[in-house]
Amino acid sequence: MTATSVEQVEVVGRLRAVVFDCDGVLVDSEPTHARATSEHLASLGTPIDPALFDRLIGMRVRDQMTIVGDLTGHDPTELFAGRERLFWDLLQHDFPTMAGAAASVRRLCDAGFAVGVATSGTREYIDHVLATLGVRELISATTCGDDVQQPKPDPECYLRTAAELGIAASLCAAVEDTELGARSAAAAGMHVLGLDRRGAGEIPSAHRWFEDLPSLVDHLLP
Repeated sequence: MTATSVEQVEVVGRLRAVVFDCDGVLVDSEPTHARATSEHLASLGTPIDPALFDRLIGMRVRDQMTIVGDLTGHDPTELFAGRERLFWDLLQHDFPTMAGAAASVRRLCDAGFAVGVATSGTREYIDHVLATLGVRELISATTCGDDVQQPKPDPECYLRTAAELGIAASLCAAVEDTELGARSAAAAGMHVLGLDRRGAGEIPSAHRWFEDLPSLVDHLLP
């Protein structure tokens, strides 16, 4: 076993909690978010460059709409309200499941890990996601974008979640699918595991990355 492998085993062996991001991790929702934003803007006669979504991913939707409003001249508050109505309509008709999400949460809980969620989404949204997945009772702490003064990549959301769990951030793994979120978790002092389903390895702040949740959980369990 290499020195790096030994170090990884030692780090994993110390971990007591796993904190998940939501979008792109527990739910495959990024395409739905992008569709809601692009269709709402199209209804206003303002097409959006698809490349802009790479800049917005991982941010609070309200902050995204501030940026989009600055670029398009639309009022950000009205953009947010209209875009949210469309997003919820899409969500109710087709919930974007993520393969292995609920089973992964249950495996970690069964193995004795505390599980939390730190997301840029709204409280209403994260409550809906956890209830739909059937894991709400397994989640010991949740921090959403409504709870923080400083959004990701600031570490506030991860530090708040660790505090609510009652576990030091250094003893928590964070599961993220964006560099913005990974920077937030790393700044909080967590062991960052990247979920890179596209296989691009584009999460530099993650200590390791995986192609799916089941393989990530395999890494954490003996």
